[in-house]
Amino acid sequence: MRNDYLKTRGYDWKVKRFVFDQKNVWDPTGLKLLQEESELALYEWQIRGYKMLINELEGGNIESGAVIRVLMNPTEEQVLKQAKIMFVNDGNDWADSMPTEFVQEVQDMFDFEAKFPDIADRMRIYPVECTAEHEQLIRIYVGLAQEYYESLAERVEHVNDGKVSMFRNV
Repeated sequence: MRNDYLKTRGYDWKVKRFVFDQKNVWDPTGLKLLQEESELALYEWQIRGYKMLINELEGGNIESGAVIRVLMNPTEEQVLKQAKIMFVNDGNDWADSMPTEFVQEVQDMFDFEAKFPDIADRMRIYPVECTAEHEQLIRIYVGLAQEYYESLAERVEHVNDGKVSMFRNV
């Protein structure tokens, strides 16, 4: 999805007048990441951008949205990597093989879906307000950024041929 201001591979899901973006975390501390206003602000604008694109390109009627963080079990590869780090931190050599019991203990430690079978216990929802004023701010600030990019591109046109284009938004 893209317009003159935004480009994205898309949102996670939408329902009637609501758009959601789901962030999966593999550590319980990840559920607390958006408690500070500055951290949530990054994702708020992502949701507002989705709203703008859905309403403009898909004829939607999105009015608001949310960022949803869900504590999930890590992949087997992630668990094995964490187990190896813990194994080495316990004084073992990286080249040593890990005992099966140790690996199982680490797997159990990261089995959040078994520890908290009710997904509500593993989920945090952060509502995001989306207004016409937010869309206008996106247009203004992205427009200013595009103008700034163009001024830089003109100044360094031949300095690093081909390098500046990677910074272009759309």
